[in-house]
Amino acid sequence: MTVKKLYLLFILLTAALYFVLFSNGMTTSTTSEIKVLKKAHSKDFKEAWIQVIDPNSTYSRVEIKIMVEEPMIWNLIEERTSYLTTYEKNEDNPWVLTFISKMGDEQSLR
Repeated sequence: MTVKKLYLLFILLTAALYFVLFSNGMTTSTTSEIKVLKKAHSKDFKEAWIQVIDPNSTYSRVEIKIMVEEPMIWNLIEERTSYLTTYEKNEDNPWVLTFISKMGDEQSLR
């Protein structure tokens, strides 16, 4: 193989690898203890969320908004209460709650 063909093969393999790895988008997931500051919902009740302090902000108090897709879960969340949570974000979409458990509750389902 000539150098030109090797270079072209390298470019094609790199492009294919990039497509395979990033075609589904980047998803970030965080598991941490949070304290719920506020619960809110849209006027039409189609969206609900909680405001929490970002546990990953080390130097300042940064609040983040986590969307809650299940109304029953949102109804059970209490303000000024700490929870163990997992929430994820897909590219530029908002954070979405995927797991929540009250801190100290050893009998909750996991």
